Amino acid sequence: MMQAIPFLIIVSPAPVEDEPLLLHIQSGDMQADTQMELPGSLQRMGQRLLKEQIVLDSEELSNLGRQLGRALFSPEVRNLLLERAKEAAENEQRLQIQLQINKPEIAALPWEWITIGAAKPWIPALRDDYTLVRIGRQNTPPARIAVTGPLRILAIGGPGQRNQLTSLRDALSDAIRERRITLRVLPETDLEEVERVLSLSLI
Repeated sequence: MMQAIPFLIIVSPAPVEDEPLLLHIQSGDMQADTQMELPGSLQRMGQRLLKEQIVLDSEELSNLGRQLGRALFSPEVRNLLLERAKEAAENEQRLQIQLQINKPEIAALPWEWITIGAAKPWIPALRDDYTLVRIGRQNTPPARIAVTGPLRILAIGGPGQRNQLTSLRDALSDAIRERRITLRVLPETDLEEVERVLSLSLI
């Protein structure tokens, strides 16, 4: 499994209302601070998504992804990202983009759909040499938990998600072989089956 180099982007509100959002970027020894102008239309959409149950179709998600990509990856941020991506490739590693978004209505936006470009769209979440994850805001580190035996994981899939579950099994194959992880997969399951499995502790 390729080792991931974290590229952390922290999005925070400005101290003064209506000012651009603040970005803090950190990866290894590199740190940078800049700003992000988020269009009012995206902020309003985030507020709606936070308050209402809205189902967006793929075209709407793609459009939002392009707008988010343009806002987040300014030339300055893109240059820093490409610099670290080049370093990761030279060391046969991949870059993990970590998003910590400290404003609820902004966090509600579909950041997983971030896209750059139109003719040849670049979507980090769909590439093998990148990963994109969200991390929660954490003020104090959690206490360490003593674990005995392998880590047990229950992976649940909805309709059409068999490929993702297969990819997960492949990604964890080394740890499964070494008995550091046990993985149980429930493809296309329902809540009743999940409750049954959890009640029997058969993960």
